[in-house]
Amino acid sequence: MKDNILITGCGGFIASNIAKNLINSNQYDNIISIDNFLTGSKLSLPEEVICFEGDCSDKLIIKKVFNDYKVDTVLHFAAQSSGEISFDDPEYDLRTNTLSTLHLLDASIKTQVKNFIFASTMSVYGDENECVDETSDCKPKSFYGVGKLASERYIKIYKEIFGLNAISLRLFNIYGPGQNLDNLRQGMVSIYLAQLLKGNDLEVHGSLERFRDLVYIDDVVSIVEELLKLDIYDDDILNIGTGKKTTVKEIIEMTCLALKKDMNKVKIFQPKKTLGDMSGIYADNTKLLRLLPNLNFTSFENGMKQMAKKYLWLKTIK
Repeated sequence: MKDNILITGCGGFIASNIAKNLINSNQYDNIISIDNFLTGSKLSLPEEVICFEGDCSDKLIIKKVFNDYKVDTVLHFAAQSSGEISFDDPEYDLRTNTLSTLHLLDASIKTQVKNFIFASTMSVYGDENECVDETSDCKPKSFYGVGKLASERYIKIYKEIFGLNAISLRLFNIYGPGQNLDNLRQGMVSIYLAQLLKGNDLEVHGSLERFRDLVYIDDVVSIVEELLKLDIYDDDILNIGTGKKTTVKEIIEMTCLALKKDMNKVKIFQPKKTLGDMSGIYADNTKLLRLLPNLNFTSFENGMKQMAKKYLWLKTIK
């Protein structure tokens, strides 16, 4: 009999791609999800997924899922994932990003879950240093980062005290086909792409010299799949980044190139800086490459071409 896996947030960008890949691999008996669809879409939810509609911070939903199914593995990817939006309602951000984790950890211990993978974020670091490894100081600049860091700390205790086999993935900036282009407050690459698909006016909040570590969605899916094959997670934290920095200017240039748009005709407007925005950090991914030595990252140029190609095609059929 195959295992059951719970992937929270399967209506979202990253979790839906992971779910599709695991469905194709046919390695799990049931793929289950919990999603409130406030940021995710039911259209992104693979039809094979057994979905419980609700919030992961709701104990009753968690209890029902774990009562109805013997959950063997948890991938906790459901989240409010914008630093900027976290300032709108810090209490909601706390419930969604921290209380949800605590409820899932408690249920996992009670039902003897084998593996627990948590989607954390590079936002826990702040930007005190350009290149960060897993031992770097964490000085988050948003409530979102604070909530994710708190979840990491809860997970560490559940691992050390209760023996849960768990790991927190500090995801850097994930992009690719399937990202929500309607949300202009989350995801730098998708925000710029959405604006440039509509015309030549581009709103950029901050310096063009800011930078990000950009990770293509297919690479993240592959990494998670490889991590699921491991029996023991020796580490508590793992950076998921390419180890390369790409400036805002380079992101715009590559996006224009992928769209065959003349950057000289793009009018860049620079309003005030976004609350909690980071100047830039990139990952020291030594630990990740030691764990997965055959890992090859997609270049941003190639990833952007694939992403633009998908949305240009969608634009033609609307």
